Amino acid sequence: MYHVLRDSIVKRRFADLATQLRRLKAMASRAMALGIAFIFFKASAQIVTNDKEDCEPCHVTESFLVELPFIQEKGTFQAIASSEYDSGRGEHSLLFPISLEYGISDTWQVEAEWMAFGYSRGKKEPLIRGVGESALSVRHSFSREDSRNHLTGGFEIAFPTGKLGGNSIGYRPSMIYGRDFPTCHSLHLFSQLALDCVQKVRDRKGEPAAHELFVGGGALVPLGDFCASAEITWNDNRWNHGGTVNELYVAPGITWRLSDAWKCGVAVPVGLNNRSDRFQVISRIMFEF
Repeated sequence: MYHVLRDSIVKRRFADLATQLRRLKAMASRAMALGIAFIFFKASAQIVTNDKEDCEPCHVTESFLVELPFIQEKGTFQAIASSEYDSGRGEHSLLFPISLEYGISDTWQVEAEWMAFGYSRGKKEPLIRGVGESALSVRHSFSREDSRNHLTGGFEIAFPTGKLGGNSIGYRPSMIYGRDFPTCHSLHLFSQLALDCVQKVRDRKGEPAAHELFVGGGALVPLGDFCASAEITWNDNRWNHGGTVNELYVAPGITWRLSDAWKCGVAVPVGLNNRSDRFQVISRIMFEF
């Protein structure tokens, strides 16, 4: 009888603790949403006092889900450190990727990326933590520097390094197009079309890997030292090898220029269908030198 009573008390305490943790998580989400809203309202107050002729071009060179058509200037580096929290349907993960970009010339850029650390836990799977995949990419700009139209092509190879690196080598050709609208508060619209091809190198006896189509677009609006962004993306691999991915996200975000060299930003992608994760939180800090 004593053991039954003790077990009941322990279970009740664990249930109370879980309830308190859920409340704290909800409070943290509300606080983050209020913080982003405050930044939006504070920055928006600056734009209504500016004439269209005085609007500066957007200072952002990196978005969150969709790539921008800009490349690094010749001889300059940009280092990016990110955190990506993903709340899936029965699965949670937290990743910390880092990357380094370098402008080889006025039209060519190279980039190296590495998943420095992360963890992932599924509903019926044990906790996995460690380093993830690494990737190398090259990009070429086809546009003139003074053009309002920007067209960039890119190619990336991803390697399945570490515990979180997956089982396949990835090849990603992509095309990115953007256009500036300087008379509309320096609005910039952009889009990307990419094909993620995969080649299994581990667990070859399992199910074949499916290639994935990526389509995305978005908009940037400079607001003084801030830049508001809105992106929408669609990933689909159901058209080959029995793929099951069909994910649709919308991602509002904000980037803050701390100085000429430092920028930071945060975005909250939200899933729009039942195949997508519920939400993500992406934060970044960028340093150009």
